[in-house]
Amino acid sequence: EAFAGSGWFLRRARELAARASALASETGNPADRAWALMALCTVHGLAGEFAESAAVGREAEAVYLRECKGVDWELMIVRTYLNGSLALLGEVAELVERVPAGLEDAERRGHRLAAVVHRAGQPSTAWLWLDQPEVILDAAGPPATEGVPFSALEYFHLLGTTQARLYTGDRDGARAALEAAWPGVKAGGFLSFPYCSSEMALLRARVAAACGDVATCRAQAKAIANATNLRHAPAFSALAQALSGGIGPAAAPGYRAAAIACAAAGLRLYAAACTWRAERCEGHADAAAAQAELARSLGVVAPERYFGSLVPAGS
Repeated sequence: EAFAGSGWFLRRARELAARASALASETGNPADRAWALMALCTVHGLAGEFAESAAVGREAEAVYLRECKGVDWELMIVRTYLNGSLALLGEVAELVERVPAGLEDAERRGHRLAAVVHRAGQPSTAWLWLDQPEVILDAAGPPATEGVPFSALEYFHLLGTTQARLYTGDRDGARAALEAAWPGVKAGGFLSFPYCSSEMALLRARVAAACGDVATCRAQAKAIANATNLRHAPAFSALAQALSGGIGPAAAPGYRAAAIACAAAGLRLYAAACTWRAERCEGHADAAAAQAELARSLGVVAPERYFGSLVPAGS
């Protein structure tokens, strides 16, 4: 119900998570408590409440590891949402430790599904921070699921590989892959979910900006603005709108507004990237370098390259 994202569904999802927590307290079973925490992590994440999602996700993971057995599936689910929130929050040090370790563990155990989710979706941002996009791009995509027009794993794979292509400067490849997959994204129903539709809209705006497509950036900004129940929607919308302004001095105010909105949503590296682009628009090389140094101090290996993928500039 949190996926549905509307006011009523989101309220109901919160109520169900609270009831699950109450029932878990009654049973005293650690697995019940961990499951209830995992549910709350998911609800917070899908509402754009990434700091809350990360905090609860860490707690759920700790209970599973410390007090439960036979919970590989549950750990994979909670880590998917936890790591996704960490990526958006810009928690570099934690994520670049978690994701490679998770991939190594999955490969050692032959857990193909867990291996996929450590190279896909928002968690795969860790590989960009490590300047290793090839880990994402060289991996085989998930197999098609019979009877499913476009699976969640295919969605995550599309998100991760498109972001990686932007990182490598392959704007044409990013656009071609996104356009080829778009009928599947629609048929899979992902655009009916506000969280997924806002995520895809920003991705489309970034690809469009890399290709110099101003009209698409503006259209995506408008689409994201309609997701009024998501805490991060104003930030995503402001960023998509800023991307429509190009890279001249006149674009700087839009990027500065987006930086403020991203900071308010807790998206610190998105905010830094917007500020970096604004400074570059105005020709302030030293100020732009300071933003890159901030990212480097957090553990981003190639910050200019990463910022350029978040706020691309078309030729």
